[in-house]
Amino acid sequence: MIAIIYGTRPELIKLFPIIIALKKSKIPHSVINTGQHRELVEDIIKRLKIKNDFDLKIFKKKQSLNLSISKILFKLSQLFLSLKPDLIIVQGDTLSTYASTIAAFNSKIKIAHVEAGLRTGNFNSPFPEEMYRTIVSRLADFHFCPTKLNLNNLKKEGINQNIFITGNTVVDAVHLISKSLNKVRLKNFFMKKYNLNFNKKIILFTCHRRENYGSVYINICKAIKDLSKNKNLQIVYPLHLNPNFYKLAQDNLSKIDNIFLIPHQNYHELLFLIKTSSLIITDSGGIQEEAPSFNKKMLVIRNTTERPEALKKNVIELVGTNANKIVSRAINFLNNQKSINYINPYGDGKSAKRIIKALESYL
Repeated sequence: MIAIIYGTRPELIKLFPIIIALKKSKIPHSVINTGQHRELVEDIIKRLKIKNDFDLKIFKKKQSLNLSISKILFKLSQLFLSLKPDLIIVQGDTLSTYASTIAAFNSKIKIAHVEAGLRTGNFNSPFPEEMYRTIVSRLADFHFCPTKLNLNNLKKEGINQNIFITGNTVVDAVHLISKSLNKVRLKNFFMKKYNLNFNKKIILFTCHRRENYGSVYINICKAIKDLSKNKNLQIVYPLHLNPNFYKLAQDNLSKIDNIFLIPHQNYHELLFLIKTSSLIITDSGGIQEEAPSFNKKMLVIRNTTERPEALKKNVIELVGTNANKIVSRAINFLNNQKSINYINPYGDGKSAKRIIKALESYL
């Protein structure tokens, strides 16, 4: 029996194609939600009709990383005694993934890691995710890598067994969900609710990573304010629920008429914004993987990325957090905008099938 464990929205988005594939294969499985992103996953659960078999409900506001980890370790250890899974599937580099891996390892349960082998080589960027995913790789029994580069990263660390190149399951998710996007309804929704004008160019802006807290974030906001001086642009900013960003965004950007501070959007709405934007400015890892499916250019406001494959295709640019550089690169692209047409370097929409096929031979 397999236990699929997730806690955040990105994890669930990337794991639901595997859940679908498991149902088709009729392999016994259970879905466990740690509760890490309580508000953010509910819409995904409802729209994709995902059934959680267990909900750990361990997260509270302003809870420390260490307390969250300890709660997951305790509750999962108790659950494993009765559930007795042969293997757990975890995804990516979140706190839930890290803690679930430790709990499974201590319980002598096999571990399959989806989205394995992503690296920046710097434990502080991103923090704490780089450390989490590195430790998960040391403990996992099966490694499902999106790309050959990810596989090579693992081999450099001495990991040589049960490594598979599968593509990234987020591309499966984008393929499945984008088919159901009602473009007319979504366009009307954003026009009526937020007064967006789709005859103007739209910049989609997102920012939420810990390394961009505080003064760094204020500097990024300066770049966004400078870009907003062009009144033919509309900058759409779905606000992350993290309070470290929310208040600063309101203080720095709320009084500018062509910057739209909107609530955190459900996944379908976010994909529509990606699809309709002229440019994306982001520090999100997930958007770096999703946007190529819509042939979108991105400026990544980080100094490192664990997803360099798109760099080689000139799909993304690492612009860091210097306000002048962000502005100059954005203006350069918008003034010289050309249509982009390329294959998403992170997958072809068949990743989940490859993962299940590999696990079937083990089970």
